[in-house]
Amino acid sequence: MGRPPLTIAEREERERIRQEKRKRPTLTEEEKRERCRERKSKQRENPNYRSAENQQKRARYHNNSNGEGSSNQPVEEEEEEEEDDDDMMNDNEEMKKERLIAARHVFMSVWTVSGVRGQFKCKGAINNIPVSVDTSVSSLPRSLNDTNIVPVRLAQNMTDVHNYMEGNVNPHNVWEAIYYLKTQPAYEKHDVTIDDTWLNTYDHLSNIDFNEEQDENKEDIAGGDDVIIEEDIPVGGSETLFSGEETPDSDNGFGLKMAPGERSTALSLLMDEDTDFLALPQIFGGQILEPKYEEKKLSYACLTKSLVRSADRRAVRPDYLFYMDKKKLLLNLVGGVSTMMRKNKSGSNSLKANQVLQDDVIANSIKKDEAFNVFSGVRSSPAYWKTEKCNVMAMIRQLGIPTLFITLSAAETKWLELIVILKKLIDKQEITEEEASNLSSDEIARLIQSDAPTCARYLDQRFRHLKSTWKPPHGPFGNRSVKDYYYRIEFQHRGSPHVHMLA
Repeated sequence: MGRPPLTIAEREERERIRQEKRKRPTLTEEEKRERCRERKSKQRENPNYRSAENQQKRARYHNNSNGEGSSNQPVEEEEEEEEDDDDMMNDNEEMKKERLIAARHVFMSVWTVSGVRGQFKCKGAINNIPVSVDTSVSSLPRSLNDTNIVPVRLAQNMTDVHNYMEGNVNPHNVWEAIYYLKTQPAYEKHDVTIDDTWLNTYDHLSNIDFNEEQDENKEDIAGGDDVIIEEDIPVGGSETLFSGEETPDSDNGFGLKMAPGERSTALSLLMDEDTDFLALPQIFGGQILEPKYEEKKLSYACLTKSLVRSADRRAVRPDYLFYMDKKKLLLNLVGGVSTMMRKNKSGSNSLKANQVLQDDVIANSIKKDEAFNVFSGVRSSPAYWKTEKCNVMAMIRQLGIPTLFITLSAAETKWLELIVILKKLIDKQEITEEEASNLSSDEIARLIQSDAPTCARYLDQRFRHLKSTWKPPHGPFGNRSVKDYYYRIEFQHRGSPHVHMLA
């Protein structure tokens, strides 16, 4: 059976708990250092100590909860939130590891609308920064005395106050990943090299289990928090990059601060053709995709459609979806430029057919303002909307004023069959529609947020099926048929598709 609906008091209690979890007490510098020492000590003893802390929190909350029939509900909700937090922590760790081993860093502004579980939104340009993988990886401590977990802070410049990404990474996993990637086609093509000295050292130590306890010397070293071993500091590192005590920097916490793309010049997405494969090793694994059909290379649009519609959902990431959209738009802008000649009564700017094929003649006409470029076939460009307006006005002029103005909105949270599909794609779990109806609102929001392309494609399929039901004689209009129609799809503020239609 499903969970009963929450009362107003229970909803207020859940909101109060979330607000309290978000509040963080202001700590002094000495308290921050002490907390960092305790965390490092616990990580040395047990890398999974956070799981034990989560269990203790659940037990404390269960003992302190009051009211009949309301104690179990918040505890279950707390468990779900802890599981979501663990998943988010794992995803963040994978993204930080990906940044350390990627040969390109792509920067863009991505945030959510309508709350944390809302759809993602992107605004502004994309910066493609080449980085040195060898510098990024060699900055990590790599001696046997190092802990399994290292706090890392990534910034665009070392002088920046705020970090764009921070958290814990496992150096052992990073070394394994780069040891594999350095032999892959994308990294070999662009001469991404790694220092052979530490690679040979890693090859010599590849059979050592870093999770096991080391010799007594390591235990003695781990016992003292203020002891700094010279070999723990990376080669070429300084106190600016790595400090054994991990001195806090303003409000950004502790850890190894790095700026891999500092002093690097941004590259154009059009000129740097392999940015996708170098910036996202977690998706492509260092491979270069060159799909062909009948010995012809497929366009970038076909490649993106294949990745988004594939059963393997690794490419359905918000950052990569926005990246593909921006790059495809740039390609359309370059390939969709048309040259228009200005009208002239004197006819001095008339060109012959053979002159139009000459680039210097066209460039000279544009320079003299006798011609201008427009973007044809590019969505949302003035030329595109002018063409669409002409189509609508032609339909009205020949067939008269439209009979119906139809507005359709997506109801993803109410489409149980869509929730079943998302659960199978994202969590690899098959559930029934009855079980889908009993899922919490946060769980449904998480599923919708995790795979926006599937939600958009599902709305498109429902809309196409709806139009097929209007055909006579069994349609809603009887023996009358829809002669013509025009529609456009918008995306609402919450990020869901929205259809406006004239019929």
